[in-house]
Amino acid sequence: MNFTVTIENQVNEDDWDASLIKSKHATAFQSANFFKPDQIANNSKPIFIKIFNQDEKLVGQLSCIINNKIKKSSTISKFLSNQLNLGSIIHWKHGPIIHDQINHQKILTLIFATLEKICKEEHVEMIKGTSPPLDLNFCESFFKEHNYEVIPWKSYIINLPSSSDDFFASLHNKIRYDIRKGIKNNLSFEVASTLEQINEFGLLKYGKRVDDPSKILDQGKDAIKSAWDYHFKKGIRKLFLVRYNGELIGGVNALVMNNIVCHTTVVNSSKIMQGGSFLTWNSIKWAIENNYLFLDLGGANPNPKDKKEEGIDHYKSKWNGIEIPFFRFSKIFNKKRSKVSGLLRRL
Repeated sequence: MNFTVTIENQVNEDDWDASLIKSKHATAFQSANFFKPDQIANNSKPIFIKIFNQDEKLVGQLSCIINNKIKKSSTISKFLSNQLNLGSIIHWKHGPIIHDQINHQKILTLIFATLEKICKEEHVEMIKGTSPPLDLNFCESFFKEHNYEVIPWKSYIINLPSSSDDFFASLHNKIRYDIRKGIKNNLSFEVASTLEQINEFGLLKYGKRVDDPSKILDQGKDAIKSAWDYHFKKGIRKLFLVRYNGELIGGVNALVMNNIVCHTTVVNSSKIMQGGSFLTWNSIKWAIENNYLFLDLGGANPNPKDKKEEGIDHYKSKWNGIEIPFFRFSKIFNKKRSKVSGLLRRL
């Protein structure tokens, strides 16, 4: 069978997403607007790859982006990398989406050949991505045969029932205790509906890392505003928040599309021990009440390297999800340029 490839920097978002959700494997990570905030804030270049069969039917698609991975380095590094066009990377999550499972490997091979062609033309140094957790036709051997470094990863995906009461009853006694204790401790749950709440979450998130989180928010205001416009307003992202006596103590960002809720960034305060369980439970309850079919608790390392990774895996395993393997993979495409970029990052 013959296939045709198209490469675009802009697509009709309704057409792209309508094709995307014909696959049960597709998540909002591959939606037309997922990379829009990155594009606006960092002048990054989106790439949309489509594969058509001989009947002109769309059988594969990938949304990815080219951006500069030296952007957080020193001013000198940024200047030199821009002048020499160094440090660029193509990356994505939960893709490609393959609609023709019979020709899965052929289509996948064609998409990756197209990516390598783009790398040559755009002087990209590295390709980096993750496979769709729900598509079990992706296999480690494919990436290794094409000289990719592969890191096996996993996700815990909850098959959501129709009743939140039934799901609550199925949880371990200790989790139910923590949730009830959270309610008793006057914790409250909310779904963000304003830009102010998004910024409040940002202050909590960066306040754990830097002395002046407001400065970070000010630097990233374009990305935050565009995330509000292209993610929250268009319905592909939700922000779930938990408060203690009115004070924000935690939150989880989630992408929502195609009957799937995907947890992404999670932030918790240590003020109330039950805050994490209370937040996770209420996000699951929200998903059930809004008729979603699956909730992806996000990635975990099947071979934890330290106590932190062990803790993440243990926590996510407690919520009755199915352990689903997927892959993180990367390939240095231009080793010489990559070495120079590595030197610039250390300046």
